[in-house]
Formats: sequence, structure tokens, C-alpha cells
Amino acid sequence: MDVIPFGSQNTSYIDDAFMKRSVYKDGKRRSDDELISLLVAEIFFNSDHPENKNITQQGDQMLVWNGSSWETRDLHDVGKNVVQVTKEVISRFINSDMSKK
Repeated sequence: MDVIPFGSQNTSYIDDAFMKRSVYKDGKRRSDDELISLLVAEIFFNSDHPENKNITQQGDQMLVWNGSSWETRDLHDVGKNVVQVTKEVISRFINSDMSKK
């Protein structure tokens, strides 16, 4: 499978059941930081979804796949984008969960 350009990650496989399992651990709600870390690993480093392996760190810089080549970007800029992707997944789950009530 081809790698998807950074910013276009496939998150369609992250469903409500996965999110419910992710939000809670041992009956307690995970912290926001724990949930974001778990989602970053699920989206960008999941071996079942190699199409999303479009970032890699080199020192204080990140290499980002742009669809045709790897380009260097600032670590903090990439981090902001990664967090934004996880927030969108969380928001999708919350909106879906709320619509079922």
C-alpha cells in the first residue's frame, strides 16, 4: 500500500467501539494526554495501516511524506498537526455518541 500524504491520514477505521475502549481503562477515564498518545500511536504507527506511516523524527526535525517525497519540517509544527488530527477523531466520536442519545 502507498503512503498517504501527511495531513490526509486515514482514520475511517477508528470506530465508536475502538474509541470507547480507548477512553476508559480499568473502568476509569484516561487522561487527555493518555488518550492523545494512544490515538497518535493508532493513527501514525499502526502496522495494520501502513498508509498512515507518513512521519518520522530525525533529531529536532521531522520528515513528512508529501505524496511524492519526504520533506523536513519543524518538530513543533508537525506536533500541532498530529494533535489536531487526534482532536478531530475525538470530536467525531463525541458527536457520534451524542447523536445516539
